[in-house]
Amino acid sequence: MNVLTRLKPLFVFSAIISSILAVIGLFNRYFWICDLACHFRTQYCVTLGSCALYFALIRSWKPFWFCLLTAFILIIPQIPANTSASASTETGDGSRIRIVMINLRQDNTNYTAALDYLNTVKPDIIALAELDQRWFDALQPVLSEYSYSLYEIRNDNFGIGLFSSAQPDNGKMEYYGQAGFPTVVTSFILSGQPVSLVFTHPVSPVTQLKWQLRNDQLEQIIPHRQHWHDTLIFLGDLNTTEWSSIYKRLIRELDVFDSRHGFGLQPSWHQVSPILSIPIDHAFLSHNITVTNREIGTDIGSDHKPVLLELLIPDKKENAAK
Repeated sequence: MNVLTRLKPLFVFSAIISSILAVIGLFNRYFWICDLACHFRTQYCVTLGSCALYFALIRSWKPFWFCLLTAFILIIPQIPANTSASASTETGDGSRIRIVMINLRQDNTNYTAALDYLNTVKPDIIALAELDQRWFDALQPVLSEYSYSLYEIRNDNFGIGLFSSAQPDNGKMEYYGQAGFPTVVTSFILSGQPVSLVFTHPVSPVTQLKWQLRNDQLEQIIPHRQHWHDTLIFLGDLNTTEWSSIYKRLIRELDVFDSRHGFGLQPSWHQVSPILSIPIDHAFLSHNITVTNREIGTDIGSDHKPVLLELLIPDKKENAAK
């Protein structure tokens, strides 16, 4: 027990830091550092749970109960969202579509891995973030097979593109917020009904200004919900997680649900540090859409992993009955 006892300062320090960061994260709507802190709630829970186990082993009961109760308080809000039954094997009538969303990472040069992945999963729709000229040229063996494309190639991290085998009803680039980064807004006719698809990529909130610009872009998108169809697919590397206030506002005011729910945490970033990975690549859906599968793809050399979605869009008459 002497060896275990010597480790006590380390576990006390870990428990205190995790608890402090968790509390700081509760104020994420007010300051960028608080926003950064809020995204690692799962890691805080794991750390506190590990500390609770350690304190139980050395029979130090006050810190044990502190760690256990704090971890319990942090994890309870996550349970309904990550175990809810949005996952389905429904076999009803409708259009089935497969979508892949990838943040390529502009300085990534592992083109072969990305091509192999896309050739393996064969999506109906590909949504690409951080699309520059090198990536656009490198992916042509796959992208050229898609009859429809809407993209803006840029030299910064905010090039974006949508490639589809289905002909859209319409499509355009929009520029929401002061940052002026492009957002794909398009629509399709699927199962006899119009479906809006929006794909966006705001800046990462690593300074106060960038935090404000990220929030501004997402907040400016919300009022446009009234111009989109009732059936909505909203995609993006949103640089936020379910524990932030801007995420909760998007879910509430766009009247959508997170496709990840029912499929586990599914962290998509950061692949360089898997222990710190968090889910920031999102697909929000209107409530009439069924998610038949959602998974994180293989490593393509980016700091993000691909997100694969398989959706069922109900027939118009079936949707009306609901």
